[in-house]
This record gives sequence, structure tokens and C-alpha cells, in this order.
Amino acid sequence: FTKIANKWNSSLIGLMTYFREAVLHTGELLDLIVKCENKIQTRIKIGLNSKMPSRFPPVVFYTPKELGGLGMLSMGHILIPQSDLRHSTQTETG
Repeated sequence: FTKIANKWNSSLIGLMTYFREAVLHTGELLDLIVKCENKIQTRIKIGLNSKMPSRFPPVVFYTPKELGGLGMLSMGHILIPQSDLRHSTQTETG
């Protein structure tokens, strides 16, 4: 399953290298990447013959390999909530 995760990481890095502005400013492309990420996770779950969510918390996919995870990169959490952005305006103005 690390082979699948490595292919995903390589594809995501390649896409972001050339199209980072398009990904950040096009909601449809970002949605498509998140959908593909979910498909990769589903493929791994099917390979283990179980799709039960309690057996596969997100930590299984995103934890680094050194700590026992698959080390997948994620684009699903790229959007910063507005509630967190209020702190950035406070720090920029002083």
C-alpha cells in the first residue's frame, strides 16, 4: 500500500509544481483533487478487505512512514477557515 501512496504523492507534487496557482484559485480543480484523494484511500481500504471507517482513521494515511503510517500528502485541508484568518490580520498589524 505504500506503493499506491508513493504514486499519489509523486503525482500530487508534480501537479502542484506546475499548476499551484491554478489549484489554489480554482475551486473545481481542488475539489477534483480531494475526490481523487478519497478514491485512493478507498482503494487501499478495499485492498485490506474492509471499508469500515473506525478501522481507518485519517492518522493511518497521513502519518509519516517512520511512525508507521503511509505518509500520504493531502490537499483536502488546504483551505484556511475564516475564523483562523482573523489571527493573521492581528499579527500583521501589530
